[in-house]
Amino acid sequence: MIVFLAILLHKAPAAFGLVTFLLHEGLDRTRAKRHLFWFSISAPTASFLTYFGINSSSQETFHDYNATGISLLFSAGTFLYVAAVHVLPEITQHRRLKIKELFLLIGGSFLPSLLTIKHHH
Repeated sequence: MIVFLAILLHKAPAAFGLVTFLLHEGLDRTRAKRHLFWFSISAPTASFLTYFGINSSSQETFHDYNATGISLLFSAGTFLYVAAVHVLPEITQHRRLKIKELFLLIGGSFLPSLLTIKHHH
């Protein structure tokens, strides 16, 4: 239950950022509200589906310890896709990407893997 509440509390600033970005990009308020609705309903819906999927005896694949890892990989891949497709062109649009920024981006991508090298559990 605490995780569900944490997800809902996290949605408020994320929703504010989404609407601010959409209005800044020129979307009319009606379309922005529609996007906000689908964005807001996605986390509770996915939370309930995950909760009932894990507790369901017919869904044995969710009980496997690899399911958490696969879910995290999907989440990280989605985040990297958004960063690569939407954020990087905006960063490099007006100026060239500095070599230092490029190395920081690549290093930051590999940092989670490097931190888990000697970590066993």
